[in-house]
Order: sequence, then structure tokens, then C-alpha cells
Amino acid sequence: MKKILKGFKDLHYIPISANTATTYTPGTAVALAGAMSLSRSDTRNDVKIYADDGLYLSDSDFSEAKLDIEIAGISLADIAAFTGATYNSETSVLDELTTDSAPAVALSFAAALAEGEGYRAFCYYNCKCSGIKSDAKTAGQSTEASTVTVSFTCAGRLCDNKVRTSKDFDASTTRTSFLTTIAAVAPQP
Repeated sequence: MKKILKGFKDLHYIPISANTATTYTPGTAVALAGAMSLSRSDTRNDVKIYADDGLYLSDSDFSEAKLDIEIAGISLADIAAFTGATYNSETSVLDELTTDSAPAVALSFAAALAEGEGYRAFCYYNCKCSGIKSDAKTAGQSTEASTVTVSFTCAGRLCDNKVRTSKDFDASTTRTSFLTTIAAVAPQP
């Protein structure tokens, strides 16, 4: 069975209200419509220790994961959820300050497997928005729409260092619970 990824869908974010050494508290999942593409990469730092006139130990430590997500459009409320800006739903106004701090969110999404085999779903537990990019063009004679790219830096959650979980689902199995529900972690008595 080939595990070739072909599609990208079911993008969600989950606000995180607590991320400490003993507690991880996820909120309610929010679907982010218009998922178009995703680029993901892990950064690892090579660790080499030399002893006895040669390489004694070679290892690779995880540093962070980067996600660049292209979506067809984004609401002002979603921008506020990612950047820490203030959105007033009554006036539909987003105020962004230089002192805004991006809150932690979990991100989940699915990618279709080749030949109708199902989906591979991913959940990243501790992500912070590192930038939002969009280009605006004059309509002119073009029907091309501007898209938005939201970049995230993802690290391990503090209670257990877990960065992400991945799971394959066959075509007949629902993946909704995996993408929308994360168990909370509470301090042990």
C-alpha cells in the first residue's frame, strides 16, 4: 500500500488556554474554511561530540516545526485568534498593536492518501503564529483571487514535549474526532 499524500483539507485550530509543565487545556475546535495548501518542515540541530580524536557521539535534536498554510481567505476574528489582536464582533473592527502576543493554538488537518486509500491526519499541539502574508492586486481583467498565507512555529507542549500526532484513516473511518478533540492534561495528585 502506497502512502502518497495528495490532498489537504479539514483544517482546524483549537485555542489553548493553559500550557504549563503540569497542565494543558485545549478549547473548542474552530474549522478554518478555504484550505488550499500546506508546507511543513521540521528543524533539527545536529549534535556532535568529539572525543578520543574522533567523533564520539552524533545525534539530532528536534528544535521546531514550521507550517505555512495557504488559505483562500481569513476572517478578522481568525486573525485575532492567531495574533492576539483585539476583534470587536459588534463593530467588526480588528485592532492590532505592536504589543500583541500570539497565543498558543493547536492545529489539525488531513491529507488525502493516493488511490482513495483514506487520509492521514495530523495534530500539532503548541503552535504560535509567526506571520500572516497576503497580496492584493487590482481586479483589472483578472479573475485571480488573492490568498492568505499564515505561518506558524510549532514546539512541544510543555507537559510532555509532544509536538504532533499523526494517524492514518481508511476511507470508511471518520476522522472528525481526531481533528476536533484533544484531551486535556491535568496535574497528577
